[in-house]
Amino acid sequence: MPYTSYHLMPREDADAIHTYLMTVEPINRAAPVTSLSFPFNVRLGLMGWNMLYGKDVKLAPADGKSEAWKRGQYMVDVLGHCGECHTPRGLPGAMQQDKRLTGGLLNGYLAPSLLAIDLAARGWTHQDLRSFLKHGLSAQGTMFNEMFPVFHNSTQNLNDPDLAAMATYLLGDQPPQAKVLAEVPLAKMTESAQRGRQDYLNVCAGCHGVAGEGKPHIAVAMQGNTTLRLEDPRNLSRVIEEGIGEQQFAGFERMQPMPGFAGKLDNQQLADLLNYLRQAWGGQPADLVLSQIEQLKADAATEHKAR
Repeated sequence: MPYTSYHLMPREDADAIHTYLMTVEPINRAAPVTSLSFPFNVRLGLMGWNMLYGKDVKLAPADGKSEAWKRGQYMVDVLGHCGECHTPRGLPGAMQQDKRLTGGLLNGYLAPSLLAIDLAARGWTHQDLRSFLKHGLSAQGTMFNEMFPVFHNSTQNLNDPDLAAMATYLLGDQPPQAKVLAEVPLAKMTESAQRGRQDYLNVCAGCHGVAGEGKPHIAVAMQGNTTLRLEDPRNLSRVIEEGIGEQQFAGFERMQPMPGFAGKLDNQQLADLLNYLRQAWGGQPADLVLSQIEQLKADAATEHKAR
């Protein structure tokens, strides 16, 4: 419950939410049994936590900003509570406000940085952000994992001015230039990435295209894909290992399920494939080595066990 962001909500908006909830027919459902360990199972401890961190979230000064920027700040930082996932947390579980929106870990995946300079480095434009929030997909890929329900339950229902305001706040009134990457020729890639080209043709090209062009209603393009452009490879690695279920977006847009390849690619093949994808279309020049792949898999296994 992101009340640490909601505490900035004005009373009239809180009252409006309450009024709406009173119109929703209640569901008779037993409360789940919690299994928190000590000291997290001591309810009084929450009082102390709230005294220290409950109202940490504060809005940045809006002097000189446009009305769209100010509206977007409220939509992103308060109602949308984007920072609750896209901000790293310290040992007490509180958001690190000095690193707000720089990215955080959630259920073993990276909720990437939403800072304007980082969004632009991954190719995001104002139009692309609006499209992504409204339709669940854009030239940068599709919403998946924890962002998929965010799209279905929230952002697709927002009006166009609010979507534009969110993009304005995230990218700024004067957005930085979105970085466009050219595909890297195979001959200029590392040996590992060159081997990974064959793995790509074996397991990926059938859906994503031989040249990474993607197929409408089937699979996203690799060129411009934001996941490939992340310096941290964990999201790309986990998607390849675990796959993505069938995705239904606005209107008649669909994406077919992507199978997972855990157990079908050994560690060297996974490293080669990751290196190829990241070098060909992600602008990432360095090779991932086997020890990094082993650590990514160990982290994923630990996360599954924790669940």
